[in-house]
Amino acid sequence: MERQQAISGYIACLLKFPDETDDQVLDRFFTYYRSGLSTAADLIAKYAYAGVAMTPRMFNDQTKLQINQDGLSPNSISVYADALGESVAMSKLQDVGRKLLASNDMATAMQALAEAGTGNDDTGAALNMPEHLVLGNTLFYERQDMIRAGMAQVRFPWVRLNDMLPYIYQDDMIILSGDSKVGKSSAAHQIALRNARNIPVVYFHNEDNPLKLHMRRLAQMQIEFDPGLTGSGLNYVDLVRSTIKSDRVLEEIERTNNLILNQIGDRITYVYCSGWTPERICGEWARLRRMGRAGLVIIDYLNKIEFGHLLRQRGNSPAYALDYTAELIKREAGRSGQPTPCILVQQENPDGTVRDSKSTYIKAQAHISLKRSKPGDPGDEIRLLRANDGETGSFGATFFPKYMLWVT
Repeated sequence: MERQQAISGYIACLLKFPDETDDQVLDRFFTYYRSGLSTAADLIAKYAYAGVAMTPRMFNDQTKLQINQDGLSPNSISVYADALGESVAMSKLQDVGRKLLASNDMATAMQALAEAGTGNDDTGAALNMPEHLVLGNTLFYERQDMIRAGMAQVRFPWVRLNDMLPYIYQDDMIILSGDSKVGKSSAAHQIALRNARNIPVVYFHNEDNPLKLHMRRLAQMQIEFDPGLTGSGLNYVDLVRSTIKSDRVLEEIERTNNLILNQIGDRITYVYCSGWTPERICGEWARLRRMGRAGLVIIDYLNKIEFGHLLRQRGNSPAYALDYTAELIKREAGRSGQPTPCILVQQENPDGTVRDSKSTYIKAQAHISLKRSKPGDPGDEIRLLRANDGETGSFGATFFPKYMLWVT
């Protein structure tokens, strides 16, 4: 009912009252759009992939909610506005809105959207050979200068892995896999903390509640940011051992909280995405990127993303759903003009293959596997199984449950 009311409200805002001008109609629509965005946000995020302007038929097919309107659904306008970003949305929507008010013809409405553009900077998309050589050289030298200056780039907490995989591009998707309970989420969060020193990180997670993440963060900081505290400060085991903490522990928690803020400030955005579809995750990713919050995206983890709607379509298999989801994430990472490197955590089979999805391994530019030792094994290790630009191999590492992190 709430969804239907939101739809009806948007439609009503484009209806003219007697003697009302087009500008007055548009002003009312934009006012309602702003105030009603939170009401319709779940609807938009769940059923609309950011950047896609849906026709009423597409909207009906995806939501099973029937709307009868000639022309473009106002919900499409709101999705389109969100995709453009605040700086240019108003001016472009004014133009689109006027054309929609002037005509009920679908072709005219779609033409208006085409004329308004997508908001992406596609300048230079078509280059001849000399132009491409100049651009390539410029980008390569800029990259070298950034590395020499120690400027922001995606890095791992393990020096050996950075040596093996030195070149992470802005549109790379990297698989981080491991068996159940091997420490995948700990490693993923460790990567988030390390990179948040320099770049904004979005951390999508399906399982960890805020308190568990808080305790993991406090424990990991002891090694990641303040080695002098190792063995004498906070650790995960102590944080969960007893319910009521001493004054000394509470003071140490406060001190570590301040240390975290001093080191990374507000450069991690946590998104609890349990029950979210891949479309909704990518929509939130796009929104945070437009806000400048996404220099690196970590999704923990693929096998927990909701894809029941994909299985119900034409009897698809779980493998298809996982491959579709990975492909959608890969495309979001490589979005034209706005690439974002992504680390995608995935469950692993005992033989080291990624669970339910062979092609996920192929889609990724790199595949990192975490292995915990068993009796008779030489020890824990981190393996680079695939590297499009780098060298594969493995190196010794130890998982410390006490601090919930991997150390080399």
